[in-house]
Amino acid sequence: MQYLISRYTGFLSLLAILLALPLAWLPAMATTADDSNPTQKLREQRRAYTAALQAINSGDTSQFTRLRAPLDDYPLAIYLDYFQLAQQPGAVSPAAAAQFLQRSADTPLANRFLALYLREAGKAQRWPEFLQAMPGNRTAPT
Repeated sequence: MQYLISRYTGFLSLLAILLALPLAWLPAMATTADDSNPTQKLREQRRAYTAALQAINSGDTSQFTRLRAPLDDYPLAIYLDYFQLAQQPGAVSPAAAAQFLQRSADTPLANRFLALYLREAGKAQRWPEFLQAMPGNRTAPT
């Protein structure tokens, strides 16, 4: 019986130490500024996203650029880029189109933008740009 009590006491001591270790790291984790409250960060990013959408709709490109810059790690940031490029697809350079298509390749926005871009390039008879953007074309955009 004494053997079981000593084993149980040893187990409890080990368990207490293991449970206390994460608590020792809490003060260090609480001092990180940006990631201490991910919910608050997402709220702020959501507000900036909404304001950037309003800037796109009002045509205020400088305001959009200012608001878009800190949103690179926001999950919906690629949609801002799509909406901004879709406002004037005829004014998008082949390099900017290729860059967006590469960044959005794993989203539905890539095909949406490609169709829009190709339609505009075809209407304006900008055939070199049209061919550069075609899927499977290995020519680098100019």
